[in-house]
Amino acid sequence: MTPPLPPESLDAPIIDAAAARVPFPAGQPLLTQHPLIRTSDLGDMLKVMAPATLPHRLSLLEPHGRFDALCNLATLGRSSLHYSRYETPVAIDVETVGAHYLVSHFVSGDFDIDVNGKTHRCSAGHTIVASRDQSVHYTVRTPGCSAVTLIVDAPALEDFLTRHLGMQVKRDIRFAFDPAEGDPALSSLVQFIYWLCVQLDDEQSLLSTGRTVREVEDLILAQLIQMRSHSYSEWVGRETRAPSPGYVKRAEDYMLAHADEDVAMADLCAAAGVSASALFRGFRRFRGTGPMAYLKEVRLERARSELERHEIGETTVTEIATKWRFYHLGRFAADYMRRFGESPSTTLRAARKLPNKR
Repeated sequence: MTPPLPPESLDAPIIDAAAARVPFPAGQPLLTQHPLIRTSDLGDMLKVMAPATLPHRLSLLEPHGRFDALCNLATLGRSSLHYSRYETPVAIDVETVGAHYLVSHFVSGDFDIDVNGKTHRCSAGHTIVASRDQSVHYTVRTPGCSAVTLIVDAPALEDFLTRHLGMQVKRDIRFAFDPAEGDPALSSLVQFIYWLCVQLDDEQSLLSTGRTVREVEDLILAQLIQMRSHSYSEWVGRETRAPSPGYVKRAEDYMLAHADEDVAMADLCAAAGVSASALFRGFRRFRGTGPMAYLKEVRLERARSELERHEIGETTVTEIATKWRFYHLGRFAADYMRRFGESPSTTLRAARKLPNKR
């Protein structure tokens, strides 16, 4: 069964922005260990920041004003977190957030946010959420405005929701632009974002080394889907979903134990004790995909874990890909990019930067 289309009210946000009531330190820059740019040149700011975050336009509200701004940015798997501060009133026009979801928490100053022709007045403590393909227009009204913005990869969130519900998500997740005040998941998410900023600035934190990035990204996705104000909220809140049958679990266990071997559908059926059609139906219902597609995801995860543990010179992408039964390297690279948002060679290059890998 496919969840219903989102109600129209989710595309018509209310005027009063919701406050998460989370005390961010207004005068303290965040993500200082991850500087992207600090500049007094508007053109340089746009040239550096737009490719790293989302495509947008940037303009001064006072034509002869002096521009001064900074942006710090940290990547979290397929998501990213950035802190920006503007000392000059500016207009920021994001024509579309594209294949992303965007959570902005305002740390200091006053902003106007325009969506669908309605203006939302936001100040410190307020949070807004933009859904896939929406346009967002920010007006920084006072000097010293700062915000922390989480940019979430849309396929990552939709894949996570599919796994959570046990069925394929066939329509975009549509968030209310203005989450309801008092939503505990919103407050929890904002507190978690602040904790992330602190951990990413701590050189001794495991998070700053990149070792726990995937686990952290899953926590972010879990808190997003627990929010009350999106088009699948009712489905997420239901507790009636049947547990996976034993034959699905037996097939999964076989995959995990034999992922580096040649595995055929007949092997999975023998391990599960059911016919191919029954196994396929079970995986489609409870895992949102077919058994062989599920096995491919297991192998991709194993390949990524191995790439993260080695440096260039110790192994090659080809060796690891073939170990996990990916013989068509072009297809492997495309599947890897879809799953993790980067190429296998990028993961391998990044591994040298992680201390104490073993």
